[in-house]
Parts: sequence; structure tokens; C-alpha cells
Amino acid sequence: MDITSGPGVTRLGDKLINPYSLEVIKEASILLGHQPPSEPTHYYLKVMPSEGAHIEQLENFADQKGYDFDWQPIHYEVVYEGDGGFIPDGDTSQWMFVPEYGAIKAKDLENFPSIPYEVVDPMYIPPYTTMLTYTAFVVSGSERFTKQWMAFVIPIVHLVWETKRRLCVHLKNLMRSWKAFR
Repeated sequence: MDITSGPGVTRLGDKLINPYSLEVIKEASILLGHQPPSEPTHYYLKVMPSEGAHIEQLENFADQKGYDFDWQPIHYEVVYEGDGGFIPDGDTSQWMFVPEYGAIKAKDLENFPSIPYEVVDPMYIPPYTTMLTYTAFVVSGSERFTKQWMAFVIPIVHLVWETKRRLCVHLKNLMRSWKAFR
């Protein structure tokens, strides 16, 4: 969907499936023939400050750990990009204390400041971009991949995985030959 933009506030559309959610990554891992991860590496949070001290604590935590929190959630489609900011849930009465969203490492959750929050998604973020990442985007239905892309990408993922497996077998055989030769 093309995002229109102009004056006014940003409007959100449908909720999106997080391609890094632990459940999507598990499904993608199984499709690739990998052992799925069991524990999240990160959590996507909705932080709900209700007083000025909460906002200050969140800013300090984010600065200390290098995190970014934003009023606009990334798990919703943006249907209109306004120049007047974003009002969560269309509610202007509590404009000073609006929810903020962000992802933090799982290990940092135990040291999170005492600010009300909810876990939107436990996530697994691979340390680098892999076929698992691409497959997770396909499984999640991300707009970057349509159903036509899925029909194209999944066979490629399988081909790459099979080629990798065959290469590993070939390398093992070469190593055995080399050891026997030595």
C-alpha cells in the first residue's frame, strides 16, 4: 500500500506481524530445516509512562543502553504520514503521557526501570542477516514480499540450504581424504 502524506496527524492502519517475533522465527527455522530458537534475544515493549519521572527514567535507560523508543508503534501499518505528529489511539486528552514503543535485549529486561510496560512481542533477532531473516519476512507477510515472491523465494531458500548441505558434505569428504593422505 502506498503511504499518502500531508497535513495533520499520522494515522495507523492494520496491525502487522512482526517478522522477528519468536513464533515467526520458529516457523521460518522449521521451513529451513534448522533447530528453532527457544528463547528470545529481545523484547518489543509498549512502555506506559504515567508521570514525568517515568519519562526521565525511560530517557536515561535508553541513553545508557543505546535504545530508541518512539510514540509511533512499528507493528502497525502507516496509512497516512502526517506532518502534525502522531496521537496514539486518537486520544488527545493524555497527550503528555503517551505510550512509547521500543525493542530491548532480553538480558536488559530485568534491569528495566520501574515504569509500567507490556511485552508486545518476544523476539529473536539473528546476529546478522541470514536466509532465516528473509524467510521470516516471507512468513510474516511483510509487504516487501507478496504471495508471488513467496512462490519465488521459498524454492531459492531450499536450493541455498541444499547447496550449503552438499558443500558441507563435500568439505568433510575432502578433510577425510586429506587426513588419510597425510
